[in-house]
Amino acid sequence: MAGGGAAVWAASSSAATDTQAGPGGMPGGGLGGALHGEYVASDGNGGYVTKIMQTGEVTELSATSLTAKSDDGFSKTYTITSAQATGLATGDTVTVVATESGTTATATSVTDGEAGPQAPGGGQGTPPSGAPARTG
Repeated sequence: MAGGGAAVWAASSSAATDTQAGPGGMPGGGLGGALHGEYVASDGNGGYVTKIMQTGEVTELSATSLTAKSDDGFSKTYTITSAQATGLATGDTVTVVATESGTTATATSVTDGEAGPQAPGGGQGTPPSGAPARTG
């Protein structure tokens, strides 16, 4: 199967595991035009962690939570830190990367705009120069 060999090569190529690449090996941290979804990333300690990602409009915001609604109507509430909330406002477009435990989604990265997520050392990707990111 020629196609299967190409898929194996792509999955094992350095681009797919490059820590500067975003989810799915996409440079810049995005999943193309993905609005929301989940992916598995290295935890930095030889293990793996499932992360969720969403790009959408902030519909509710407090110092401890953010609700985002994607263009397709999907809405989710995330636990955030006050540092991640700083500078955000209802109506802003954000990209959130989070981990989920039970029904609680905790943001590990909140990026204002559609630049894609960033978490230093986390392998989520690097937004373009000047794109603000809030981690923590």
